[in-house]
Parts: sequence; C-alpha cells; structure tokens
Amino acid sequence: METKEEQHVELEIKDEEGQPTTFRTSGIAWIYLVAIIAAYMSSIFAWLTASVAPVTFSEWTNASFTQLNWLTNAFSLTPIVLSLPSAWAYERFGIKPSLIVASCLTAVGCWVRCIAIAVPLHQRFAVLLVGQTIAALGAPFYYNLPPYGLLPSIAASLTSWLLLILAAIATVMVLPFPFLPAKPKHSPSVTADLERQPSAWQSLKLLMKNINFLWLTIAYSFHLGMLFSIGALTVQILIPYGYSVERSALCAAIPLVAGTISGFIPNNFDVVIIAFIANGIFVIALVPAYLEYACEIAYPVAESFTMSIMSMTVGATNVIFVIVLDKFRAGEDALIPGDMHNALVAAAIIVTVGCVPVIWIKGDMKRLAIDNGSIITKL
Repeated sequence: METKEEQHVELEIKDEEGQPTTFRTSGIAWIYLVAIIAAYMSSIFAWLTASVAPVTFSEWTNASFTQLNWLTNAFSLTPIVLSLPSAWAYERFGIKPSLIVASCLTAVGCWVRCIAIAVPLHQRFAVLLVGQTIAALGAPFYYNLPPYGLLPSIAASLTSWLLLILAAIATVMVLPFPFLPAKPKHSPSVTADLERQPSAWQSLKLLMKNINFLWLTIAYSFHLGMLFSIGALTVQILIPYGYSVERSALCAAIPLVAGTISGFIPNNFDVVIIAFIANGIFVIALVPAYLEYACEIAYPVAESFTMSIMSMTVGATNVIFVIVLDKFRAGEDALIPGDMHNALVAAAIIVTVGCVPVIWIKGDMKRLAIDNGSIITKL
C-alpha cells in the first residue's frame, strides 16, 4: 500500500530586479479596513432598526412582532441568493467597485424606508420591507464582520427621525470608497499575490469534497446563525420580564448566544448585562478564527468564494432559527404573556448540537505554509 508523505519545498518570491520581495501591510489597507467597518456598521444599523425597538415599530407600522421579524430576515435571505454573485463580483471587478455598489445599495434602501414616514399607516410596513430588502442587497459584500446592535434612545420616541438619521449615515458611508485605490501598493503576504481557483464550479466541487470545511461550516452556521437570531429577538425576549425597551436594547447591542436566562432574576439588571457581555466576548472571539481557518483549509479556493458559501449557510440558519424560536413564544393567555423561555431552551439545544462537528475538524494551514516559505505537497 502506498503511503503519502509531506514534502516541504522552499519558496522564494523575487521582484523584477531579482531581489527578494518584501511583503507588508500597506497604510491604505488600514484605511480600507476602517471604511469597510464603518460601511458595514451602517448596514448593521439598518438590519436591527426595528429589532431594538419592536414595541415602537409595531405600533408605528401596525405590525405584529412576527411580521417585524421579517425585516430582520430580509438581511438573512439575501446572502443565500447573492453570496456567490458577490464573490464573483469581487474576483471579476475587484474590491473597490464592489464596495461602492454595496454601500450605495445600503444608502438607497435606507432612503426608501424613509418614504414610510409619508404614507398611510397601513402601507408603512410594506414600504419598510421594500427598503429593507434593497439595503440588504449590499449586506453579502460585508457579511464577514460581526454585528452589534443599536441603542434606541432616539427610536423609542422619534421613529421618523431614526429612519432619516440612519439614511444619512448610510449615505456618508458611501463617500470614502470612490477615493480609495483599487488595491494597496504593497501585498501583505506571498499568497495575496498568487492566483486562486478561477472556476466557481471547480471551487464549489473542491469545497464540497473538503470534509473539514463542511464540518467547520456546519459549526459556524449554527454558531453565527443563532447569534444573529438571538440578537434580533433580545428585546422581545426581555420585555415580558418587565425590562424597559431601552434596557433590553442595551442588551441587544451585546452579542450573545446563551446566558439570557440569567436575566430572569427579578430586578437584577446588572446580572443580565454581565451575562450578555461574557457571552458576547466568547461568541465574537470565535468568528475571525472560523473565517481564517476556513480560508486556510479551503486554499486555493478564493477567500471571497469560501466566505460566501459560509455566509449562505449562516443566512439560511438565521432565517430558520428566527422562525423556529418565534414559534416557542407564549400566547397572551400565558402566565407571562409573550414569554420566550422555551425559545431559549431550544436555542441552547440547537447550539449544542451545532458545536459537535468541531470534534472532527482537522486541516492543514495551507496559506500559512506558503507564506512561511514552504509549500506542502502530497507524494
């Protein structure tokens, strides 16, 4: 029986003059990073606009909490449809044009939502949903950054002003990208300059055959899908227990998966905050590790394609989890109307199951091996 052994081949990249190429992170790359984070934050604000003040928006649009959840689901459904096209756009047109389109979509969607201010009550929700969907079309271009909520001290009393302010913020976030270069002057690493798998179909086949990537994607989709779902439902979860909209929204600003049950201790808001902060730290800390490791074990598949596949699965699990958790909401005749205790129990079980695949993950750090000067090949 033949055995496969690893062979390490030294790799040295030289410039046109025959000198070793120096790789470093360019200053413009940091500017890009700040601009992308700012633009994606405006997308996050649009995503969670109604979630942080569901009572106010329910009254303002004459819509139920279940209907309002579809404003959140719009941002979960678009990655399922547009993640692969966004990956193609990055590879075909580059980062700069793609981000200009993404930020413009967010801004246009936010301004369309503002039309709801001028229409009759029975039309407001429909207009909000249309604008929300347009804004969500830009989300797949950003979807690899972790979300945070929005404190609704304005939303609680001035819904119209909130929509206008968010539209203005989204518009401002468009401005940096036309003035940024198409790519940094210096590459940060060897692999940044190497060609990726050019064919989307071949890339998809490689990923579907990569068992480590599949296990990682399952764990990531359960992990982040539940994070987004609980984040969108936090205010609805806490309000039945007597917490104000403002305090509940403060918790929505802190990412979480578990620990919400601590908030059911009467008059102990400090415990709630501590639990949300602790869980937020542990949840968000894993997100970049998931994404970086996925790109390592999936190489030479393009990072944009790898992350798009993961975003698609997160979008799907997010929609499913929001719908499932909403089904566990207690009725108005319950001891605590609107109680979502059973939803939290279901969430804990789902996340636990989603963590199991991590046990079987074991993959090579393929990009890192090249960047460190050796290529791992199989004999």
